[in-house]
Amino acid sequence: MNRIYLQLVEEISELTRIIEQIRNDIESYLKMGDVFHGPSGIHGVDYSADKVVTGKKISFGDAIQKIDAKENILKPYLERLTVLRSLKEKFDELIDDDRDTLEESVYYMRFIKKYTQRQTASELGYSERQIQRIEKKIKEKVM
Repeated sequence: MNRIYLQLVEEISELTRIIEQIRNDIESYLKMGDVFHGPSGIHGVDYSADKVVTGKKISFGDAIQKIDAKENILKPYLERLTVLRSLKEKFDELIDDDRDTLEESVYYMRFIKKYTQRQTASELGYSERQIQRIEKKIKEKVM
């Protein structure tokens, strides 16, 4: 399998791992903040419950602040993951149609890694004009 495709899959896997960790952090803040989930998704704090001696607890307000901060961190990762998954689907289309690996390489470098045409040409050992032609062909077929 093409190494560029493998790099894309690896980046998607890493983002997925990071997103899962952030979601776990949010879940732990919910637990630490004495938040409980009621029927129909209602959230609240059980002030009547005895405080648990074991396990770290924080105030409800602190928990909400930490959750908001984590959600702000999470949002760009989710957006990037959506873009990468979309690009992977298009990359899969290129592979499924048995197009040559040069098109795959140009596609990955230009649209995923955001290389300039000059950087792409230098990396692949082609002229910028050749990269422009290949890129135009890719855009006509995929985009």
